[in-house]
Amino acid sequence: MVGDDAKDMEAGRTAGCKTILVTTGPNQGNVEEQDKLPDYVANSLREAAKRIIEDIESRTAGVRARK
Repeated sequence: MVGDDAKDMEAGRTAGCKTILVTTGPNQGNVEEQDKLPDYVANSLREAAKRIIEDIESRTAGVRARK
């Protein structure tokens, strides 16, 4: 889940997702409550996308190696 405030992080956690807080956008990375902290912080959507791609590649590397 990618978002720019605590509500987005809460929604992502509720859905069982890893969360990425983007520090741009209308809320400018507003997360005040400790229990809503993200798994990652990104300074742009591009950086968030890069993190997601890296995560997918690291999880699928073992699968590709076994084939």
